[in-house]
Amino acid sequence: MITLTIMDCHYYGNTINEAKAKAFDDIINQDLVKIESDRYVVQPGDSLYSIAKKLYGVGELWPDIAKINRDSIPDARLIHPGIVLRLPKLVKI
Repeated sequence: MITLTIMDCHYYGNTINEAKAKAFDDIINQDLVKIESDRYVVQPGDSLYSIAKKLYGVGELWPDIAKINRDSIPDARLIHPGIVLRLPKLVKI
């Protein structure tokens, strides 16, 4: 379990990216954030990690893909060829 502390607030996750995502959700007013996205069709043998590595150069960004697609893929470990994923355009804050 990872603990991320920001200004005396604690965020917990199984990975640092999960803890960061929880902190981001808490800190950023979602009504003010516009997420633009591209699309990607899952190919045989793809995983969210391999897609993130191929498209962003860093496989560890797979939770960002999972988060934007959580309504269509309830289990990020189970993606199938032909599924169309929305891909977040990464923004540095």
